[in-house]
Amino acid sequence: MQDLIGERRDVSAFVSPLGRAVQTAELALKDIGLEPSVDERLKEVHFGQWQGLTSDQIAERYPDIPKDDPFLWNFLSPGGESFQQMRGRVKSFLDDLNGPSVVICHGITSILLRGLWLGCEPAQMHRLGGGQQGVVFHLADGMEQRFS
Repeated sequence: MQDLIGERRDVSAFVSPLGRAVQTAELALKDIGLEPSVDERLKEVHFGQWQGLTSDQIAERYPDIPKDDPFLWNFLSPGGESFQQMRGRVKSFLDDLNGPSVVICHGITSILLRGLWLGCEPAQMHRLGGGQQGVVFHLADGMEQRFS
């Protein structure tokens, strides 16, 4: 990440309040002198009744849930967060950014954040991928670069 930031002093950092994101931020930012601001809007999607279940358990307990779109599927959980709800909070975060930033969040949150920033339609967002850990996405000039 140091290679992307260089000697810039105009970069802000933001992190989800969830433990694993905070730990990642501590590791990723300690050597570059950035102190992240915790932002609730960067939490992962809430899966309602699916929270804590594996994909196999969900498939077994909810066999009628459509699986046509691997990204939008994440918003079909009974009692879970809808796409529109999550889109609203992530868009609010993006609207509040006012300069170069490092954002440390989660898989679905990252896909939605990047998809909104890149101007993707919801049905296109699953193509962005990003569920892997340890990936850095650099967004600039309407383009996305991936570093792993």
